[in-house]
Amino acid sequence: MVLRPESMANGQWGWLPLVIGLGVLDGVRAVTSGSGGTDRMALKWPNDVVVDAPARDGSAGPRKLGGILVERVPLGSEQSPVVVAGIGVNVDQGAAELPTPVATSLRQEGVEVAREEVLAALMSSVLRRIQQWRSQEWALDPLRREYSRECLSVGSQVRVVRHAQPDFVGKGSAVDAEGRLVVTGVAGDLTISSGDVFHLR
Repeated sequence: MVLRPESMANGQWGWLPLVIGLGVLDGVRAVTSGSGGTDRMALKWPNDVVVDAPARDGSAGPRKLGGILVERVPLGSEQSPVVVAGIGVNVDQGAAELPTPVATSLRQEGVEVAREEVLAALMSSVLRRIQQWRSQEWALDPLRREYSRECLSVGSQVRVVRHAQPDFVGKGSAVDAEGRLVVTGVAGDLTISSGDVFHLR
């Protein structure tokens, strides 16, 4: 998707991937309502769509259903930048087609749905989330509260893996005003804007 969030201030751009994650979660829920297992769908920081359950091999979950990559693309001094969002959701893969035991698909969670239906739902729900945020004049507090409710990483024990730095283990305690995850460990707080977050049992 190509999005044009005009009038957004610089300090709010970091929240856009998280808002898109909320929209994708909305869309997946919309096409799977009433199906088995979908009441456990949530987000893992920053915007992985997951099922709150152990991996298929019994190791710690959650199981990853989809992911999102977001890139801001400048268009020149007189034009607002655009955002390109790449969204991937596993729809009908069987267990043998999934790359890791932590991955899952809608079919593996007991949901049979056409990919076209998923695509339409995702596009409309992401746009709805962006429009809702714009109508609130890009306010962060309501968004931050809602995202924190939907994000399994807040309140969970996690291990943060960063390039060329030691792992950090602690509890995801909050999401700050810039959309970064705050992890509280024995040595204090670590605020991360990038890195791999693994949930622990």
